[in-house]
Amino acid sequence: MSAKATLNRFTDFMVGPARFANLLSCFELGLIDMLRQRGGQTAVQLGETVGATPAAVEQLLLLLVKEGFVAQDETASDRGCGSAARPWVATVRSALIARP
Repeated sequence: MSAKATLNRFTDFMVGPARFANLLSCFELGLIDMLRQRGGQTAVQLGETVGATPAAVEQLLLLLVKEGFVAQDETASDRGCGSAARPWVATVRSALIARP
């Protein structure tokens, strides 16, 4: 196994459980469902709905971007208020979670 492959495997091993826990939090909070049902919403609006700070919601949304579930609406203006004021949109129609 090459050094790069070993490093990638180690990184997946170390980051995997934390990333999974964060993704699970996103689904438990219903962030993707809210974006799908209500259209583009800002981190501020989502934070008010779920009872979290805009910064915390934005961190979760950035994780969802990496996984391909959501994207920030680049066509919307943030009116100089920063990225928390720019709407986010769901990029998946639905997510299936198997429950035992």
